[in-house]
Amino acid sequence: MHNAQHHSSVRTAHTFLGAVCDALAGAAEVLVVGSRGGQGDLRRYIDKHRPAVAGQIVAWNTVNHPTEAQLIAPGAAILRRT
Repeated sequence: MHNAQHHSSVRTAHTFLGAVCDALAGAAEVLVVGSRGGQGDLRRYIDKHRPAVAGQIVAWNTVNHPTEAQLIAPGAAILRRT
């Protein structure tokens, strides 16, 4: 029973992370903002299943429960550098 639940949650996570990667198709640059755990899950998935997406990611910014300003600030900083 435990294994069946574990495998089900892994499939669900892979489906979600795959959809995230699909949504990034065509993006020249991606800034990932989120919790350390969420970023770790995404990074591991990309490394193992979608290595081409790694080249699109320009920065990883760890923020738990970000405000709108915390979401905008890192992107604005990256845009100012270009």
